[in-house]
Amino acid sequence: MQQQFVETIKIANGKTSNLPYHQARMERTIRHFFPNLALLHMPCLEKLIAASDDMALVKARVVYGADGSRKLTLPQTPLSGLNA
Repeated sequence: MQQQFVETIKIANGKTSNLPYHQARMERTIRHFFPNLALLHMPCLEKLIAASDDMALVKARVVYGADGSRKLTLPQTPLSGLNA
């Protein structure tokens, strides 16, 4: 089975939370586990997520591995138990 990693990012009122932190962690992980991928193209979370104002409270998941980053999934129902 191929090794994969996930970044889970909170989006509240169209704003991503801690995006620079998530981007840096993803880049460190890619450089460590997939050095050949790091030489070709480093995914940009901001472009993958494309948060919009109609996203009140959602969770974005970005799955990445040796084959690059995968399309993220955005649950359309608000998450319960999280403070915006």
